[in-house]
Amino acid sequence: MKVLKSSFEILAPLPRLTHIERCGRTCYKSEDRITHDSSGKFVQMLLQNGHTTVLEHSSYIFDVGGTFYKEILHFIERLEEKGYLIMLRYTRDRRFIISGNVRAWIDFFDACLAEFGFLPPFAKIEPVAKDTEKQTLFGKFYEYNFNGFSCLDEITKWDLDTVNEKMVHWDESVRFIGDRGFTHEVVRHRISSPSQESTRYCNYGAGKFGNEISVIDICNHIQDLKVSTEDKMNLIGIWYAAMEFAEQQYMAMIELGAPAQIARSVLPQSTKAEIVITANLREWVWIFTKRCAPAAHPQMRELMLPLLTMFQTRLPEVFLHLTTSGII
Repeated sequence: MKVLKSSFEILAPLPRLTHIERCGRTCYKSEDRITHDSSGKFVQMLLQNGHTTVLEHSSYIFDVGGTFYKEILHFIERLEEKGYLIMLRYTRDRRFIISGNVRAWIDFFDACLAEFGFLPPFAKIEPVAKDTEKQTLFGKFYEYNFNGFSCLDEITKWDLDTVNEKMVHWDESVRFIGDRGFTHEVVRHRISSPSQESTRYCNYGAGKFGNEISVIDICNHIQDLKVSTEDKMNLIGIWYAAMEFAEQQYMAMIELGAPAQIARSVLPQSTKAEIVITANLREWVWIFTKRCAPAAHPQMRELMLPLLTMFQTRLPEVFLHLTTSGII
């Protein structure tokens, strides 16, 4: 049994397909299979299996010139009136900026074709060569060609000017290592995209995982309890015994032929879990407001408080007004 400390990492920018693969392989803990040319095949596998949620970790951002924003809004409004959920984001400060993750753009164009039989005039369909990046991303005989947008120039988040533009269109991906209780809570934030280590697909009885489970250490939180030193030692002993017993039972089920998705039923709440969360800055503000508050779970605050400090250093205009007890 491995006992690990919880941790986090703000993921550095990578090329689109590589970033999607990095986030998606968290689910299977198959990072060892990443190669210089593996991302295209991995994304194809996601599309074939319908796991398009992983595409939400990467976004396209456009600066819309002229009056084309009116056409975009017209199509969005018509689709929403018909009951479609259009997950595109837009701002109208000094200019019109629209963004959405890869899945959101695909869903939008698919909805246009399904409902109207044609794409908006600011986009066009063109055949593309096999195995190109965009063919890989969209997994169709035809691609929704973003280069075909009239008067639309792709921008990066570094070109965003106002605080409002940054709040809406700037996404950040963070990898957390916590226990299952932590991940159960953090996925409750609706306007975010999670990819989580799956106990269905991860067989901890295999050599890849060292034939042992990993758990997140809670001893420091037990030490913070207002009980006697003797009781603290007893509590730590009970926790260790419970983790070791759970590991024994899990391995016994695996040895008897139970698949990981069945054996996982005996895994404890303290089981280590990795999760990548991608959200725009507005949602991160909301996450910090709720998860840094004194009433938040100690294991949640253990990760979110230092993460907030890092965000405040990198983007003070967005996060400096936040404190450990909420908003100033």
